[in-house]
Amino acid sequence: MINKIQVKAFSMVEVVVAAVVLATTIAVVFGTIMASRKPMVQADKNVRASIFAKKVMAHLRGQVDANTWDAAGSELNPDGAWHASLNEDGFQANYKVITDPSGTRKVEIKINW
Repeated sequence: MINKIQVKAFSMVEVVVAAVVLATTIAVVFGTIMASRKPMVQADKNVRASIFAKKVMAHLRGQVDANTWDAAGSELNPDGAWHASLNEDGFQANYKVITDPSGTRKVEIKINW
C-alpha cells in the first residue's frame, strides 16, 4: 500500500490575488494619509499666521502714545497707506491705519506667506 501525504497549500492564483488585494489596500491607506496632509499643513499655516497677526497688534498697541498720536512719523498715523511691519518665520505683515466716519481708528492687517 502506498501512503500518500497530502500537503495543504495555497495555489499560485490564490497567492497572486491575495498580494493584489494587500497592495491595493496599502495604496488606498497611504493615499488617504497623504491626501489629509495638505489640509493639515494649510491649517497649521493659518494658525501660525493668526498668532503672528496677534504679535503685530501687540506691537502696534505698544506704539499708542497720546503725545505722538497724530504725528506724521507715527506708526498709527491714519494716512491710509500700507506699511510694512514685522517679518517672522516666512510671514510678513503689512498694515494700514484708517479713520472711519465715526472718528475711530481702524487697523487692517494683511499677513503674507
